[in-house]
Amino acid sequence: MTMKILKPTLKNIKKAAHYLNIGELVGIPTETVYGLAANTFNTEAVLKIFKTKNRPTFDPLIVHISTKILKCKNILLELENNNLICLDTFTQKAKTRAKKLMLKFWPGPLTLVLPKHNAVPDIVTSGLPTIAIRMPNHKVTQQLLSLIKFPLAAPSANLFGKISPTTALHVLSELGNNVAMILDGGTCPIGIESTVIFVHPGGQLTLLRPGGLKLSQIEKIANTRVHQKQRSLEHKNHPSSPGMLESHYAPKKPLYMLTKSILHLNKKDFKKLKILIKDSLQEILSTKTCKENNLPQIGLLVMRGDAKQKARKFATQLGFPVKVKLLSSKGNDQESAKNFFSSLRKLDVSPTFILFSEPCLNTKGLFHAIADRLKKASNKI
Repeated sequence: MTMKILKPTLKNIKKAAHYLNIGELVGIPTETVYGLAANTFNTEAVLKIFKTKNRPTFDPLIVHISTKILKCKNILLELENNNLICLDTFTQKAKTRAKKLMLKFWPGPLTLVLPKHNAVPDIVTSGLPTIAIRMPNHKVTQQLLSLIKFPLAAPSANLFGKISPTTALHVLSELGNNVAMILDGGTCPIGIESTVIFVHPGGQLTLLRPGGLKLSQIEKIANTRVHQKQRSLEHKNHPSSPGMLESHYAPKKPLYMLTKSILHLNKKDFKKLKILIKDSLQEILSTKTCKENNLPQIGLLVMRGDAKQKARKFATQLGFPVKVKLLSSKGNDQESAKNFFSSLRKLDVSPTFILFSEPCLNTKGLFHAIADRLKKASNKI
């Protein structure tokens, strides 16, 4: 199985290109998270993505393109000539704003949702008249894209709704039997998915998913406010972008988001947590996976500050050993984003039976994306 993870030598990248050419799936590194890639224009190959991930076909995919397009005089026209988008309904304002964002933030963690070309298979866009496109900022995947004649449809390379992968080993552990190979590009430097922006034909911009690019940066370059997408019942059954479902990014073990920082929890708060722990523990004991005199640990995700101090308080109040992971001692948003999924995954595979996380109360910068992922991954208390 580990032989499926290959170093990104030219020989192995050419091998990945071969697999993609014949309709197979390949795990690819990006600056955000690892992707599960297929030929965008090969319907059967794209269907394999949905089957492999257990992903519902109503959840659209993001298409990844080569940096070669940046060399063209008119990037929008080039995307249209490559049968990806259709500019018929776009006003000049929409074209200008989209082009500004592309030239400034591509390659990078920005996905733009634009009117799709009829040549794009409906399975890629889940039947929507729009297509989500981004240009990954990773030399391995860009080298791969330079060797093939088609863009790559590539959602995150994990089972649907579960923790996103930030290393090749994460991909192998979940999807190893169903991919031809995985290119090892190291740990993803951003560690959280791209920011998704819908460009309306009239030029208005709407945030569909917060991610690795700060909203303030986008607004500055576009010289306009980015509107927030309002949730409605229709999004549950037909989201206009990946990552819009209310439940997503979840660990296998139950994860509960605390209502306040650990140091601010009182006796009443801990009483509620003890009830949750008791219910989860009874379920584990009933399956005979542990003995009462050898209880597993509680997992704890700490946003910032002194993780050891917070873990001690948690252990003292709840009476269980605590496995703790810290996102950033100083509360840095980039460090926190890079560590978020990997820390959650480490807690999930550790000998814990229940997971808790501090709330992400700061929603500025990349914390906006972290708060979004945490809310969707956790249960309500």
